[in-house]
Amino acid sequence: MPQREGVVLIGPPGSGKSTISERLMKDKDIAAVETGNILREETEKESEYGKLIRESMSSGEMVPLHIVKDLILEKLKGMNQKYILFDGFPRVNDQVKTFHEILEDQDINLHSVIILQLDDDTIMKRITGRRICSNCGAIYNIHFDPPDEEDKCKRCGGKLVKRKDDTPEIVKERINNYKENTLPAAYYFKNNFPDKTLEVDGKKGTDQISGEIRIFLN
Repeated sequence: MPQREGVVLIGPPGSGKSTISERLMKDKDIAAVETGNILREETEKESEYGKLIRESMSSGEMVPLHIVKDLILEKLKGMNQKYILFDGFPRVNDQVKTFHEILEDQDINLHSVIILQLDDDTIMKRITGRRICSNCGAIYNIHFDPPDEEDKCKRCGGKLVKRKDDTPEIVKERINNYKENTLPAAYYFKNNFPDKTLEVDGKKGTDQISGEIRIFLN
């Protein structure tokens, strides 16, 4: 197996991390460890870990760290791409030590840390302004990419709906949670690995952000 390089992707809610990951994974040399998806997939299996994950999530608690570590290690076994993109882990400062343990266990070098920057007002508009077609799943935003007709998809004519959790109150809570819990992890990498850290303006388009990341990787 060729030497693998770890890339950490950190960003606030609404910064488009999932979309950026998808764009980057079009490159055959890049694979992504998307922790949120891994946990959801495990709950769907109804495994012992899946049951514990469901219990933790339903009670609003963090999933036990040893479970997250085991699942990530299992996921990494089948990845032989040059770059491994970690999206959603480490999510808080307490996970950083475990993250380094995972890299060491899998003989993965820490190549870079990508930190997306986005102001609170833009986060709020991106999330609360989001509208999703109930028929085809197309996504619009009333502030940045409005449909031609209010509440009507311009692709298929389906009704546009707003997710129940896309409210100002919930978004404020997510922003505060990011600042209190995730930003310290970002600062850890920035302070300890400044030459490996790239800060990107999250207001740029996903194609432009993905392009900047690719240049930094190479």
